[in-house]
Amino acid sequence: GVDPFEDAKSMALNPFVNDHTARLAELVACPDSDGPILTTGGILRVAARYTGQPVDVINRGSDGRIAVSRLVGGSVLRTSNREACKAQAALLELANNQCNVKRPSCELCPLEPNCDFAANRQFAQATLQLE
Repeated sequence: GVDPFEDAKSMALNPFVNDHTARLAELVACPDSDGPILTTGGILRVAARYTGQPVDVINRGSDGRIAVSRLVGGSVLRTSNREACKAQAALLELANNQCNVKRPSCELCPLEPNCDFAANRQFAQATLQLE
């Protein structure tokens, strides 16, 4: 059978993933449920950039959770309810590797075709450099 913790284990071995994020990956690797909706700073950053809304800084607990839930629960990252845990792990992975704070790798991100940040990359990159 398939090991539901396989993605979490590989994430824990990634030198660019801190221990806290690796533990979160294990938390969402629950095979029997949709799992929790994680709203770490990185996941909120992905949701904010994808939607073009400042859900990572304004109304994180409400609008931020809704934006993340839409990414996880909608058709963006999964095709069925059973894939919610994988979608959460994917968001953790994107936040840590592709959609990082200063140097996002939009061209490597599977969300790029519909991402507001990627569509406005020149303006977004200039904004990142000003901060």
